[in-house]
Parts: sequence; C-alpha cells; structure tokens
Amino acid sequence: MCGKKFKSLGQHVIGIHKMSVDDYKEKYGIPFTRGLTSESTTEKYTNNAKKRVEQGLLKSTPENRQKAHQAILSGNMRARVPIRDVLSNDNLKILNKDCTTKTRDKIAGQTKFGTAEFHERMKNRPAQYTDERIEHLRKIAKYKKPRKKQGDL
Repeated sequence: MCGKKFKSLGQHVIGIHKMSVDDYKEKYGIPFTRGLTSESTTEKYTNNAKKRVEQGLLKSTPENRQKAHQAILSGNMRARVPIRDVLSNDNLKILNKDCTTKTRDKIAGQTKFGTAEFHERMKNRPAQYTDERIEHLRKIAKYKKPRKKQGDL
C-alpha cells in the first residue's frame, strides 16, 4: 500500500493503515494461512518457540489443545485450511468468472453417457445426414484421387 519494506507487516497494517490483517489479506488475495512476516523473522520466531518448549516454558497439553478446539468451534478462531485448497478455490473462481450463464445452463442440461435418458435423447435426435447430403458425399468420393501408399512412387 505504501511501498515500504518490512520484516513483519502485521503491526504496520494495523497501526498505520488502520486495517485488520484479515482485511489486508482479503484485499490483496493472500490466503489467511500465510503469515505477514519475512522468512528470516518466521525462522527466528520458530527457533525461539522450540527453545522455550525444550526449556519447559511452553507445553502442549490435552487441556490446551481442547481449549484451542473449543475456540475454533465457537468462531473465535479459524481452523487452518491447507494453502493448496485456498489457491485451488481462487483459481477456480478466476477460471469460471468468464463462464456465462448460457454455458452453465448448457452444462447443467447435459446428461451422462450411458444413462437411459442419454440413450433416449440419442434415439430421438434429428438425422445428421439427409439423403441429399449422402448422395453429395458419394459423388465427391468418385472424383477423389486415391491416396498414394508409402511404398508407391
């Protein structure tokens, strides 16, 4: 937005631009599972957290996991969605934006191959070639030069 570079963008967006991190991610198409920190900062935070776990300062207990699960169910937290799902949904929206209602209706009206309805529709469809068309094709075939085979000179 302002063109400056940051190692951690979250506090800048909140403080300067008066925008929540979620709004920022939505505006610029960033999946919510992706953080707004640089790789070096993320690595530093990860290493610090691992050290705290080794020292016994952070504990993953069943009670803590249950609290997190309850927070997700209550709507106070979002469940993690794999980034590939987020990107797949975004790509589908982009691909389908030009799909007209007429095309969607046509696709919806199609029947599956092999069903009884499909076979009935095929029986009742108009003939593809009329007698006049068949006669015309036979005349053309008489005047066509035969193709040379690969061995012929």
